[in-house]
Amino acid sequence: VYFFSPTCVWCEENWDNVRALARARASRFRLVAVAAERDLKTFVESKALDFEVRGGISLEARRALGLGGTPHTLVVSSRGSISHEWIGAFSGSRLRGVEEFFELDFPGLAARGGR
Repeated sequence: VYFFSPTCVWCEENWDNVRALARARASRFRLVAVAAERDLKTFVESKALDFEVRGGISLEARRALGLGGTPHTLVVSSRGSISHEWIGAFSGSRLRGVEEFFELDFPGLAARGGR
């Protein structure tokens, strides 16, 4: 589960990595992107996101999951337990950890203001 905000600079820079993950590991993992905002249709279309995106996560749900800022990535088992967690964009040691877990090389972060 990839928690994001449409106005988050780090989320913006991380979308190429998230798209790569969704495409490369679709047979093994189901990626769902989730935001607090409710109306995400225009955002999803503008980013050409081709995986499930949901909006309207409540403050109570965010607190229960221990979510702070965005981006925040959780790996949730089919039984509902969280096995891995990364807070922030996929860069530095976080990037290496995500790449190792998913056995995938990511494209890296997009340049600020590049898209």
